[in-house]
Amino acid sequence: MSDDPGVKGRREKVGRGAPPKRGSGDPGGEGDRNLPAKGGMAVDPKELAELTTRLSTRKANQGDVDRYREVCDEVPEVAWGFGVLTSLKRTTAIQNLHASDLVKESLKANIKELERQMGAARATGVERILIENVITSWFSLQIAENKSEAAVDQNKPIAVIDLYGRRLDSAHLRFSRAVSSLSQFRRVSVQIQINIAEKQVIAQTVGRGHSGGAK
Repeated sequence: MSDDPGVKGRREKVGRGAPPKRGSGDPGGEGDRNLPAKGGMAVDPKELAELTTRLSTRKANQGDVDRYREVCDEVPEVAWGFGVLTSLKRTTAIQNLHASDLVKESLKANIKELERQMGAARATGVERILIENVITSWFSLQIAENKSEAAVDQNKPIAVIDLYGRRLDSAHLRFSRAVSSLSQFRRVSVQIQINIAEKQVIAQTVGRGHSGGAK
């Protein structure tokens, strides 16, 4: 996230929005992952939960819509938490898995840990989108791997095994490209920052030189 004091001040007006109960305001149980951790009470957790519940169940009026827009303008993390379709689809897929609660909860924990390690909470703009793409493609790769192995274990027809095999290859390729795109973007960003810093140093040096010559 930005370290700009002005941005931080706007962010802290809203405070941390507690996630609504599942099946109501939180479409997938991950909606609170990027909400602010600190702040005042311009909107408290209860208000945010009730507001998002009404919006998600289509019981909201225009006043609710306007209020939610205000919250999102002040704290973009709220909209990111509730409005990223890839995240919502991922959560639905986890809920529908034929697996134990242990596996499902571990998957959710792994996703949050990957987001933390890749700096999702501090990323902005394109970098944040690229991180989401890495997570989504990583998750899709696991699903494709599972289906491909199941087709073989269950002695499915060759055509079915071949289909899932091609889907697995495609998932591998997408994941590799997602990781590569994020790495390349970060390398370019670092290089741009270095170039800007070097130009600033040169400008300051030249400026001091002119000042010395004038004296």
